[in-house]
Amino acid sequence: MSNLFKAGITFLKDQSEAYLSESCAYRRGPEVLASDFSATVCAPEVNDSDGTGGYFNSKMFDFIFAASHISSAPEIGDIITTGGIEYQVIKDVVGDSWRFSDPYGVRYRVHAQRIGDAND
Repeated sequence: MSNLFKAGITFLKDQSEAYLSESCAYRRGPEVLASDFSATVCAPEVNDSDGTGGYFNSKMFDFIFAASHISSAPEIGDIITTGGIEYQVIKDVVGDSWRFSDPYGVRYRVHAQRIGDAND
């Protein structure tokens, strides 16, 4: 008997890559890990306390893509480029730079911030 949940996650990954994604490139330092892959870009607004009674609001971008697109786990400082804009992988408020977006490790959800235009 096949695992219907895992099959459904794979189906949804394929559908989001086909209909909800943008073409991206992934770089670690000078090394290009992936030059043309599909990723869904989300822009959640982060509202949290800094632990000292202060409150902050931040704009962060999440890139959701197949884990098979890059050869190793994302690292802080990696660069994702899409639409002529560069984003740098950062820690979120919990301290993680990425997580799997499903229980089977099919897709990464990578946290990033915009750092500028790719041509700068």
